[in-house]
Amino acid sequence: MRYFFLFLIISLNLYCIDNNNKKEMNITAKVIDPLRVVHDGDINFGNIFQGSNNTSSRHRFTVYGEKGENIKVSLNGNNIHSGKNNFVPIKHNSSSDILTVGLINLSDYNNSTKLDANGEFHYDFDVELKVPKDAVLGPYSGTLTMSVLFQ
Repeated sequence: MRYFFLFLIISLNLYCIDNNNKKEMNITAKVIDPLRVVHDGDINFGNIFQGSNNTSSRHRFTVYGEKGENIKVSLNGNNIHSGKNNFVPIKHNSSSDILTVGLINLSDYNNSTKLDANGEFHYDFDVELKVPKDAVLGPYSGTLTMSVLFQ
């Protein structure tokens, strides 16, 4: 009888140890379309004059990805919903002179950057370049970079 109780106690301890030392964790995943950014063409102001104001209209970045997903969109490192004006510096090719191109949003995104039913997000904008009267003559260039991430 003594051995039976000893066996019973050891069995119950092993049963309790086994049940308390195990826990399953579920692992799930959903494969979705990756994000891809395209634009409708480069911005070229052409020949401009000192002291002039220049505009270029109807430019677009389009983001493609998984339908209905929220994304974070930034232009040259600034979130498009940060409330800051987005400016792009363009540099003189052989001096330290810089001109600034201003971006003008054409749509009110209501702080939403959700991919639509087609898996697209469009960022439409105009640009404005004010050239000072004393701007250094010659070619200027710069880049506007859109970065996107899933939220």
